[in-house]
Amino acid sequence: MVTKAMAIKKAILTKDSTLAVAFAKRFDLKLDDLPFSLFFNENVLRDLAQKAKGNPFDNTNTLYSGFPNDLIVNQKAERLAATVNPNVLFSKYDRTGNISKPVLLMHTIYDQLIPPAYGVVNVENMVHQQGKDQYFTVKYTSGQGHCNFTPQQTAQAFDALRNWVKTGNKPTAGFLN
Repeated sequence: MVTKAMAIKKAILTKDSTLAVAFAKRFDLKLDDLPFSLFFNENVLRDLAQKAKGNPFDNTNTLYSGFPNDLIVNQKAERLAATVNPNVLFSKYDRTGNISKPVLLMHTIYDQLIPPAYGVVNVENMVHQQGKDQYFTVKYTSGQGHCNFTPQQTAQAFDALRNWVKTGNKPTAGFLN
């Protein structure tokens, strides 16, 4: 895996290091984490496509933004239509935010696989749209990396969740030492 990530890094920096920096910045990644993130996410998408027996994702109507030249990015982006219904894989998961029990989401301040701007914000928006804010709170840590929590931070978050379930008192969102 490391060998493949290093090969990706060399290729993207050789082809266009300025674009690589812009791409990393656009997705809240450190440049050194970009190759591994690309490698990891490509493998996740491949695995999902294999399990679905086709492509469950569609970007034909996606307008990409936040790059130095959005027009060029959109003109060059490969467009793929879904070939299978995404519900084949995802119907068993609630993707609406319609929660009815306490949920404490814990996140690091930096995550090379699921940046907070995507993971936390998307979940929070779904929950808010359902009017279920009373069941949702977020705790964050100074961690640098995917799920890079200390055992103490995990214990604090779990204790807060257990206390919430037991007492009905929602914990305050915020930083975990």
